[in-house]
Amino acid sequence: MELAWFLGSRDLIVESDSVDALRMLQQRSTKSGLFTIISHIFQLCNKDWRIDFSKVDRRNNGVADGLAKLASDASFDVMTFDESPIGMEAG
Repeated sequence: MELAWFLGSRDLIVESDSVDALRMLQQRSTKSGLFTIISHIFQLCNKDWRIDFSKVDRRNNGVADGLAKLASDASFDVMTFDESPIGMEAG
């Protein structure tokens, strides 16, 4: 979300396969040990932009899963892509 803001995006769709995470974000709940992360997300949500949170089925979220696996094998640097990485094209 920070990167999207920095790059000038002002209309964002955030997808998650976690019903619990989406519920916490939609209800502005800070339960659990994720208070710092959730609070930071709430601060980002209060910026002047439109953000929609959407549930996506894990089985249909292969691109995000592939990117997460790619990130787990990489350093902590931010990676951006102008095109889909090979083998991760949305179908």
